[in-house]
Amino acid sequence: MMFAFLRWFLFVVIVGVGCSMATYAGVPKMIYEADSTMLSFVIITACVGMSLRCGFFTYKASEEKDLDKLRELDISKETGWVTANLCSQIGLVGTVIGFIMALRGLHGVDFSDTLATQHVMSAMAGGIGVALWTTLVGQGSRIILTLQYSNLSQYVEQKLLKLGNDSTMEVEPCIDGE
Repeated sequence: MMFAFLRWFLFVVIVGVGCSMATYAGVPKMIYEADSTMLSFVIITACVGMSLRCGFFTYKASEEKDLDKLRELDISKETGWVTANLCSQIGLVGTVIGFIMALRGLHGVDFSDTLATQHVMSAMAGGIGVALWTTLVGQGSRIILTLQYSNLSQYVEQKLLKLGNDSTMEVEPCIDGE
């Protein structure tokens, strides 16, 4: 019965190990320095919160025996799917912002002036950093949430079918004309 929750837990442990390795490699510091919009951290916060929510719902679904309460869980998991898509969309907004930041300084630059060219290239690198990090974090968060909520959805659907079949009522046949 707890298989779906254990699968969620194993996935979270694997992601946690990956995040620990990324932290050891200095990735959060790189993101902080490159993403001046801080959209990456908004996405990460949403991902962590919805992952914990998914774990709670997965555990609750594994314990639930009431068909109506299980249907309520089935409906409330939609927020996770919406958040997964929002993480991706926020990442794409960060991409657009980053490219705007990268390209805004190109107008009217005298490329024969070495100092001005270096300044523009530095500004472009910052904007491209925003674009790439927000895209990576947004898509990564979407993948993480999609896998977790897919696990929850499959489990809830299977359990709804099982409970629905176990609680079928006998219906008397109705003959027309009687």
